[in-house]
Amino acid sequence: MIGILLSLVGVVIVARRQIFIGMAVAQGSTLGIALGLWATAFFHLEGLGENDLFLSSLGVMGAILTTVVTSRKGFEKGSVHEERTGIVFLFASSASLILLSKSPFGLEEVHRLLTSTVIGATATDVMVTALLTVVTIITVILNFPAVRLLAMDPVFAVAIGMRSGKSSVIAMGWLGLTLGLSIRLSGVLYAFGCLILPCLAAKQMCRTTTSLFWVSPLIFLLTSLPALVLSHAFDLPPGQGTVLALCLVTLVFGLKKGQFS
Repeated sequence: MIGILLSLVGVVIVARRQIFIGMAVAQGSTLGIALGLWATAFFHLEGLGENDLFLSSLGVMGAILTTVVTSRKGFEKGSVHEERTGIVFLFASSASLILLSKSPFGLEEVHRLLTSTVIGATATDVMVTALLTVVTIITVILNFPAVRLLAMDPVFAVAIGMRSGKSSVIAMGWLGLTLGLSIRLSGVLYAFGCLILPCLAAKQMCRTTTSLFWVSPLIFLLTSLPALVLSHAFDLPPGQGTVLALCLVTLVFGLKKGQFS
């Protein structure tokens, strides 16, 4: 579910050439959790610091705040947007470690977020992820012309009267929500890989943005299912195995088209 969800959201990110924003959002989510762990330790609220719902909420809030900061009006133009995104990424990365440098438990929590694991995921987590996936699919279908135009050419969207700025903020907010929840469940590596790799692979095969919205999830499914089976058979980390498989597929498609030659 996470892979299908993020591969759909990732089409907009890749089409707008804002891939790095995904990593910045991931670090923003980590910073939100780090702030929660630091605050509970500072105010001696250890019980709250062990509450998964509390930490998850802070992680999602951090991810959403990051997307809002990096998608403000005027930040979407080429290098300016990338510069602001880079600053946010570096700030969140360093601040997280500084806040938890005196807390071995906190550093372990951050380390867990940087690795991929779904151990501990509940039936509720599955239902929430499934709901987000269904909502995303329905939204894309019902608003497909607008979604495609905003992904490919936001300047032209404004020229014909669409509220590109507001739509961009909504899209980035949805990215923060979905990516923040996914990171909490599966880790930064797996979530970021699912966000960009399926679409990058699909770009080597598709000639139109329209086809990316169904080819990307399809590539994820056809790649991840064998990877998960092999990871289980050879007792390997499933998240890292899936991301590695997606990287190889993207590389093979790119070499075939001559992108990486």
